Amino acid sequence: MLWQQNVMTALRMSQMTARRMIAAAEKAEVEPGTPIGAIVNISSLAASRAQGGLLGYAIASAAVEQMTRGLALELAGKGIRVNAVSFASVMSASLQAALRENPDWRQVIETGTPLGRIAGPDELAETVQFLASDAARFVTGQVITVDGGRGLLDRVEAPAF
Repeated sequence: MLWQQNVMTALRMSQMTARRMIAAAEKAEVEPGTPIGAIVNISSLAASRAQGGLLGYAIASAAVEQMTRGLALELAGKGIRVNAVSFASVMSASLQAALRENPDWRQVIETGTPLGRIAGPDELAETVQFLASDAARFVTGQVITVDGGRGLLDRVEAPAF
């Protein structure tokens, strides 16, 4: 289920979008090498941080990130950039539902996020908007993490070196 929902849907949407961009560029007789568009996929910090109970989600997230890199290479010559945004500590619908069932998680998440808060969905959307814009015209194959610094932390509090 997670594979179909997270990986295959992203792959099919990316392929369909790329085909339409290429067809539109050909119809408009756009010169080869001219930038014609950008695709932005969504991933999760789970792609790079293992956590119990999230094996399927972690594998699917990692696959989306690698798919993004592969598509970036395949589509660069067509003038299409492909990037992804990986997120954590963002107030998504699933996090809202989890917090309703487990209100004490809010403090755990905020304490475990160096910026000390949960981001609004607009902060994720603005990163996607940046990657889709001309301001990122030389960015492709990248995964930008929007997590308030959460991925920087080592969950083991005692030094192990």
